[in-house]
Amino acid sequence: MYISTPSYRWKLNYIATLTLLNMLLLAKNYDLYGGRISPITRIVYLRAIRYHRKCIHL
Repeated sequence: MYISTPSYRWKLNYIATLTLLNMLLLAKNYDLYGGRISPITRIVYLRAIRYHRKCIHL
């Protein structure tokens, strides 16, 4: 089966968006535990955004 490039890119975008949402939920849980933005939250958030951009601009 031939997979077209737009479809493949859309799937990557979808996976990246799910990953970003999951990491944001994870970060929100860390915030609930700490009561403020912890370094772990910031690292997870930045890494999620970087990964998301990398997948979109592939």
